[in-house]
Amino acid sequence: EALSSVISRDSFFYPEIDIFYAIKNWHDYYYLSQKDQWKPFDSIVSKVRLTLMSMIELLKIVRYSNLFDLNHILDAIDIIHAESNSAVTVNNRTNYKNYRGRLRLNENLATKAYDAEVIEGEVQQYLLDGEVINYDLDRGYTRHLIDDVHHICVKLGEPSIINHIKLLLWDKDTRTYSYYVEVSVDNRNWTRIIDYRLYLCRSWQKLYFTPIVASFIRVVGTHNSVNKVFHLVSMEVYYKRKSFAIVGDIHAPIENIATIENSAIVSEGVSRVRNALINGDYQSYDWDTGYTCHQIGSDGIVIQLSQPYVVSSM
Repeated sequence: EALSSVISRDSFFYPEIDIFYAIKNWHDYYYLSQKDQWKPFDSIVSKVRLTLMSMIELLKIVRYSNLFDLNHILDAIDIIHAESNSAVTVNNRTNYKNYRGRLRLNENLATKAYDAEVIEGEVQQYLLDGEVINYDLDRGYTRHLIDDVHHICVKLGEPSIINHIKLLLWDKDTRTYSYYVEVSVDNRNWTRIIDYRLYLCRSWQKLYFTPIVASFIRVVGTHNSVNKVFHLVSMEVYYKRKSFAIVGDIHAPIENIATIENSAIVSEGVSRVRNALINGDYQSYDWDTGYTCHQIGSDGIVIQLSQPYVVSSM
């Protein structure tokens, strides 16, 4: 049971053929020493992920081990063959291949220290440089033309398990963006993890999703309220152990997200001080300052959150 538990983990990150050899050696040792009492441990052998091997490995090595039913090997070969001959595809989670990946807890993987690099997008040098303050209209961001072809893509240093991405959309004015995010291991078969095409987003995006193995992350902008260019200042990629709730691909936070720290803004309403309504100061107010108002019977007060959230209280 201990061995089965270890090799069944997505974070057991070794070449699958090496895992196969380890299982085969373990199997042969116990078979020779306990031949009379030996019973094949199918539950352990089944944890080897045949679809992560090459067809040569399956045909020349795995097939002759007699550890696997020939039909299972043929099924794996069929899947590998179909993937290698298919065009670029976008899958949902139910079709996602059972990859293994490195797990680094609470560390930003989208850095040069971990060999991450930007492989698609214009002005690539800015996206992963860690600068999230000094940027303006002319510099400090990576961009792409909003159409059906262009996007921004980051290649991680190795296949990694991730469940959290932070994006900083260019936010030096009140413009909004729409976008979606996809991940891939082979740069051919993509899985969409975030789809915010129908939402207006701004500034920091804190994206949570169920853990997935990724080598490539691409962000595709679909809307800019000012022009036809998508501007991305920063990307950070993590595996976080903290608990979080999601509904579909939308985060359901337990903390107050109508704050300046969470990139919310007051988009409609009258106040002497911008964003006085959400600055967290509940003490320093009088008839002249410290509040937001509107004329009764017209307009209203509107707070724009930075991204879509599922909320249940105010």
